[in-house]
Amino acid sequence: MNLHSLRFFYEAFQYNSLTEASKHLHISQPALTKHIKNLEKEFHVTLVKKSGRQIELTDLGKQLFDEAAILFSQEKQIESLLTKQKNTYLTIGTTQLNSEYLMKSLLLESEKTTINLSFMIENTQTLFEKLEKNLIDFAILPEISNSLKFKRDYLFTDYLIFVAHPDYCPDKLSKKEIANYQFIKRETGSFLQTTLEQNKDLSPIFSVEVTGQSNALIASQLKQGIYLTSYTAVKYLIFSEKLKEVQIENISFEPRDFYLYSSKTPNSQSIKNELISKLKKKPINYD
Repeated sequence: MNLHSLRFFYEAFQYNSLTEASKHLHISQPALTKHIKNLEKEFHVTLVKKSGRQIELTDLGKQLFDEAAILFSQEKQIESLLTKQKNTYLTIGTTQLNSEYLMKSLLLESEKTTINLSFMIENTQTLFEKLEKNLIDFAILPEISNSLKFKRDYLFTDYLIFVAHPDYCPDKLSKKEIANYQFIKRETGSFLQTTLEQNKDLSPIFSVEVTGQSNALIASQLKQGIYLTSYTAVKYLIFSEKLKEVQIENISFEPRDFYLYSSKTPNSQSIKNELISKLKKKPINYD
């Protein structure tokens, strides 16, 4: 088996699209696609399929992805054992909603430490499953009902707000005025989209549907509509006046507490304390 192609296959489908994956992996999209096709050709199987404009994993592809996750996790452990590295390698899982802010918070603070960080961006349910299987070391997530099987430490409180380009609409909108403006729609399964659709006081008209937080924020800045998002994820855009908060009459959302989750198997308390300390530092200055 060509493990090189398998690694690219595994890494690619940790992102929302091959375009996004190719940017993070520093490889062209055609080259990335070729690695996946080579893997399919080698074993005469189909691992990916087209769904509209998106590419999704087949059932076999999903099974291979899960097995590859175990394989590369074991590879990391074996490599650490054989080389007796003094450095600590950790994988932290988080959702796309807060990933950019959290990565900046941790990476800017970890340059001079012995902790080497990698990030896995998935939905909440998938991250809890990977944490339970010890495929990731920690997860940064909000409180949910099935979290009792994990240890957790409080990190910060976040809340949802509406944002738009400063010239798109007034700062405050009445319920009647909402009909004059459009909203940006996220992909099915998005926590933000589900929250928006479940709000009985809103009947939003959507201008565009986008996949991923970064694409939604770009659409907002291009005056495509109003977007529901995490304050933590957009405060630097508000600070730089690229976006503004939009208040809608009688619409508000409960704050959400975020925690650092870890499995209940023994782990280094000193490492956990260091991570918590970095995440609780003052917000990044974006000026």
